[in-house]
Amino acid sequence: MNIVNIYFIKHNEITQDLLDAAGNAIAPHYTNAISAVKNQKRKVELYCSGTLLKKCLQITSDEQFCIDENGCLSYPDGSRNFCLSHARDYTILAVSDDKNILGADIEEIPDNLSEKARHHREITAKRVLIPSLLSEYYAASLDEPVVFSRLWTTVEAVLKADGSGFYKDPLKNPELFDTWICKHIKLANHMIAVAMKNDDFTLKLNHID
Repeated sequence: MNIVNIYFIKHNEITQDLLDAAGNAIAPHYTNAISAVKNQKRKVELYCSGTLLKKCLQITSDEQFCIDENGCLSYPDGSRNFCLSHARDYTILAVSDDKNILGADIEEIPDNLSEKARHHREITAKRVLIPSLLSEYYAASLDEPVVFSRLWTTVEAVLKADGSGFYKDPLKNPELFDTWICKHIKLANHMIAVAMKNDDFTLKLNHID
C-alpha cells in the first residue's frame, strides 16, 4: 500500500528570528516572497512552505521546482507527487511515496458557528459541491462543521490533483469526483484531504520542527 506522508508545521512555532534567517535556509522564491509581503500570517505560511520543501524533499533552489499558472507545484519534469496547503494553524506538505499525482488540502473545523456563518457556508456549499456531496452536506445536521470541512477539503484536493484549482468549476466537471479518490485525516481541529487516482493509499502525519 502506498503511504502518503503528511508533513506539518504549526504556525505558532515560527518565531521572528526564524523568519529573519529564512534567506540562509530555503529556496529564494520563498525568501523573496517573505520580504515582499506585509501580512505576518502570509510570511509564516511562506516560511513553512519553503521549510517543508527543504526538510522533506531537499528542495533549496528555485531550479528544483516549478509553479504553474494555476499555482500548482511540480518538479521540473512535470511530476506532481507533492502538494502544499495552508490553514489557520498549520501548513502541510503531502508527499506520495510511489510518485503518483496527488492533491491535498487542509481546513480548520470551526467551533460555535453563528447563524450568519452557517448561512454563508450553505451558499458556498451550493456553489462548489456536486449533487452527491451537497446531499451529504444537507444531511449533516449537528455535525455540520466537520462535514462541511471534509467536503470542502475533498473539492479542493480533487481540483489540486487535477492541476486546475478553482479555475475549473467543480459543478461543471462532476466526473472529476469519480476519477479521484479522497481520504481524510484530522489534525487537532483541522481536516485534511488527499486525492489520488486509486484508493490503495494510507495517510500518515509527521510533525516537522
